[in-house]
Amino acid sequence: MIKMNRRMALGSLFVSTIAGSFCGGAQSWGSVGEEADTLNWANDVLRFGKSARFETAPVLTGLTLQPRGSHMAIAGDDNRVRICNRETGELVHLLTGHSEWVRDLAFSPDGEFLLSAGYDGRLLKWEVETGELASEVYRASFPIAAMVLGQTTTIACVVGFSQNVCWLNWAESRCVGKTNVDCQDLRAVAVSPNENTWITGGRNGTVYGLDLKTGRTIWEKTVHRRRIRDLKFSSDGQRIYSCGEDARIHVTHVRDAEKSFSLQSQHTKGQAIEPLGNGLIASAGTNNEIAIWDTQRRRLLGKLVGHDGSVTSLAFDGDRLYSSGYDTTVRIWKANPRFAEQPQTGIRVGRDPNSSQNSNK
Repeated sequence: MIKMNRRMALGSLFVSTIAGSFCGGAQSWGSVGEEADTLNWANDVLRFGKSARFETAPVLTGLTLQPRGSHMAIAGDDNRVRICNRETGELVHLLTGHSEWVRDLAFSPDGEFLLSAGYDGRLLKWEVETGELASEVYRASFPIAAMVLGQTTTIACVVGFSQNVCWLNWAESRCVGKTNVDCQDLRAVAVSPNENTWITGGRNGTVYGLDLKTGRTIWEKTVHRRRIRDLKFSSDGQRIYSCGEDARIHVTHVRDAEKSFSLQSQHTKGQAIEPLGNGLIASAGTNNEIAIWDTQRRRLLGKLVGHDGSVTSLAFDGDRLYSSGYDTTVRIWKANPRFAEQPQTGIRVGRDPNSSQNSNK
């Protein structure tokens, strides 16, 4: 088992539809032209205290929301998982079973089970109603850094500090497929809405598209200069949003590579990204802030300020944005109703500085 040390801290909303057409064409980049406006969104704060085992409150490393339910689950570096009521913040269950940091969480599509994965290499399944451990779904030979569940099947995928990508039937606690990619350190994994394509990325900045049926890599795209930390599909499966340690937000168009582009977030290494609908996304990282982007217009709309540590996780329920991080808090953000009327910070748009089209400029 690889031991992971406790670290110092580094890391809702109602989205108004913003009209405007997407700027197509060659790959482009954006850099923030001025300091982003702080968005005046109300937020509630949920704080966690010390435990008998640790002298400090837990660094929060994962957050997920129960589908069609009232719970959220929060992971920490104290090896425990907390299931809380989203409306009141009340602790419903405290789950103990992992022996190392819990890194990722996911509710089953029906909300009856919670799956947790961590640096101890274990994927555990919990009954949400009772808080009881239902089973150990899988025990990997490497620390697990990320997982994702399909929304129409009982298939999960886990990745971590390894080249291995493992697919599991979480209902039956069995492995249903494995493959390797050319990256030793994988930190993110996602699945398309139709579950035809699974994607993963990590240290080398490359996103790998995988086919579960064949177990093969069907495409790969290097979109970041440094480690990828998080990636998500858009709701229609046509775009992949990713963030990483190169301080970039990248939007990959699955069917038309010429429409792919990057947005430069100059002040932060990305830790989390979350689609908000209508081309809007939230990103967060090591500058303790959350940025709200309009990817259709390639604009930074503003920032949310409140955390005083790296923000490691984001989740959106269609109305509110939830964030958690190294400051041991969860914040629940509700957009200002006048959001669409607020001044919107522009960004400069040009060619990718690495593009061959720019080599003679």
